Amino acid sequence: MARIWLVCLVLLGLSGTASAHEWYDPECCTGKDCHSAVSVEMQKNGDYIVKSDDGETIVVPPHFAGKHPSQDQKFHICYQMVSRRGGKIVPAPICFYIPGTT
Repeated sequence: MARIWLVCLVLLGLSGTASAHEWYDPECCTGKDCHSAVSVEMQKNGDYIVKSDDGETIVVPPHFAGKHPSQDQKFHICYQMVSRRGGKIVPAPICFYIPGTT
């Protein structure tokens, strides 16, 4: 009987915890593709240079269609590693969350 109560308590505790960024759009994130941005710099050509909390640097072009409003008023980047011409593997943005946008 004690084991059943322990299992119930664990499940109840897990059901009450929500992901810190549960608001990421499903098409942007598979649970590992999205990261907080530790720095964001806008270049003269309109590119954003985003450094993620996992150490990657991602270039987001000015007319990138995957821009979304950030619900916590911080920058976030969702990206995947892709192969470019010549075989170089680089991070490519999937979604970019920007504070203060609608």
